[in-house]
Amino acid sequence: MRLVEPTRFVIAGTQRTGTTLLRTSLSSHPDIDCRGEVFNLGKSPYVLPGGYWAFARQDASHRLSAAVFPRRSFRNFLDHLYRERACGAVGFKVMLNHCMSRPYLWPLIAEYGVKVILVTRRNVLKTLVSRCAAAVSGVYHVSASLPAKTAVADWKPRTVKINSATVIQELDKIAQEADEWRRRMNHLEFMELVYEDYIQDQSSWTDTVLSFLRVPKHALTSDLRKVNPDSLQYLIANYGEIADVVRCSPYAFCLTLKN
Repeated sequence: MRLVEPTRFVIAGTQRTGTTLLRTSLSSHPDIDCRGEVFNLGKSPYVLPGGYWAFARQDASHRLSAAVFPRRSFRNFLDHLYRERACGAVGFKVMLNHCMSRPYLWPLIAEYGVKVILVTRRNVLKTLVSRCAAAVSGVYHVSASLPAKTAVADWKPRTVKINSATVIQELDKIAQEADEWRRRMNHLEFMELVYEDYIQDQSSWTDTVLSFLRVPKHALTSDLRKVNPDSLQYLIANYGEIADVVRCSPYAFCLTLKN
């Protein structure tokens, strides 16, 4: 057992911004215990060992606590998770919608003095397209190691149609998600990792993240592959229509931004 407590951390973000790439990469570090969306309790709960769903259903006492005293049950889970002493850093991924659906969740997490890695993506148009494509196909990741429920080993991208009447409002919502995360973290130690920058110079950003977590430098790996290609023209069935609308908005840069 270590004499020094491991760094407690969370990867914060929203869907389709690169959080899974970071999470799977950190999991390859021998001194990091990085779990997935442990508080995902929606239609497809995170049922794997190491998540809250499994913790809350391990026996009758835990099931009763989860049903009657959910806040206490969440705290007990966090106590259990952060009691880990066999590694240098322990954390998990949390999405903004998890915190919005259970307002007490983020204050509970923050009580543990966690370090936060906020993952954002500049190209909010690609985030929107990726979300639409995943919603239609049910495929969120291309990976041989992730659970088969939302991941496939191989995948051929499909085009999606975007509503031109609402596209700017949708892009506004996505941009506001990052702002909401920043507001929630103003009293915590955090760093922001921009997906496009991370992809461009993964080695340097890996060193920065590991230094932030206070663990030794180590090469990280992930078998995660991009679900969609970079070309928006290929992905958006009505690209010309969408490009005309976006080009006249503050999001015009998304049409030419790489990654």
